[in-house]
Amino acid sequence: MASRKDLRGYALRIGESQIADGRYSFSYVDKLGKRHAIYAKH
Repeated sequence: MASRKDLRGYALRIGESQIADGRYSFSYVDKLGKRHAIYAKH
């Protein structure tokens, strides 16, 4: 399986993705089953 990479060529981890405007998004599910997302610039 090929690894997913961002626009700079860095490998993305599980749950991490890059948005079209260049920001990164990390999504996870907490103990209660609620989904959360964190956004950050690199």
